[in-house]
Amino acid sequence: MIDIETSSLSGIESGRFFPSLHVLDKIASALNVELIEFFRFSSVDIPKDLDKEILNIINNLDEKNKQMIYKFLVAAFTVIR
Repeated sequence: MIDIETSSLSGIESGRFFPSLHVLDKIASALNVELIEFFRFSSVDIPKDLDKEILNIINNLDEKNKQMIYKFLVAAFTVIR
């Protein structure tokens, strides 16, 4: 459907691989949505005690998910700087 290897898709789903922009575009096309929709967070309500809520979320994750969040944050803020 999106013309990528099954193992690549599985790796993206499991968090072992990060999709390229090209692959994200293919996924968006298959879902019939604009690519930007993957990055719109306007529907997320920001809690009053943001720091406490962030720490609460992180503290409730297992080690594998904490590592994934770490990789995401490093990647996201490396690009922004």
